[in-house]
Amino acid sequence: MDKKIRIGIIDIDDVLADFGSFIVEELNQLSGTQLTKEAYIHHDFYKFHDLPVSVMGDILRRESIYLRLKPLDKVVEGMYLLKEKGFALRIVTARGKSNSNIEEDTHQWFYDNNIPYDSIDFIDYHEKKSEYYLKYGNPEFVVDDRVYNLLDAQSVGVSTYCLKQPWNEYDINYKGPRVSNLLELADNF
Repeated sequence: MDKKIRIGIIDIDDVLADFGSFIVEELNQLSGTQLTKEAYIHHDFYKFHDLPVSVMGDILRRESIYLRLKPLDKVVEGMYLLKEKGFALRIVTARGKSNSNIEEDTHQWFYDNNIPYDSIDFIDYHEKKSEYYLKYGNPEFVVDDRVYNLLDAQSVGVSTYCLKQPWNEYDINYKGPRVSNLLELADNF
């Protein structure tokens, strides 16, 4: 008898990789501020530093920036536990094509940090992630830090988990479970 493949869909930035801490340091340097990631109560980070949106694009176009990100707490343990529980781990990221090495750097980041995964889909920042979720059939869950991605997943019938971050903490639009880290998520299954 064939064993059913369990599918988990996972975002990278601020779910697996600590992009928020990296970007706050970069924006602090450019603006002369001394903010922390906890100051970001919405996702337009540059606004907290009184900088134009173009600054974000400038930072994201730098080569190898994604290799500098650190994994969030309990990511490695959580991803291995999800694999042990029979999940195929599909990464869907809106990193798009922000720089010429984005795909290579992302795969290298997973390797360097010993984080298991089965596939990665790179989409444009403005695309709906749900179009990619459904290509894998009926995923058992999506975990993301961006509420609009979670609402998009819910709109197509996918169960969601919100990884707690300062910018989603008070968003009343999301009705679903919240987790502090990937190990907590894995313990749900």
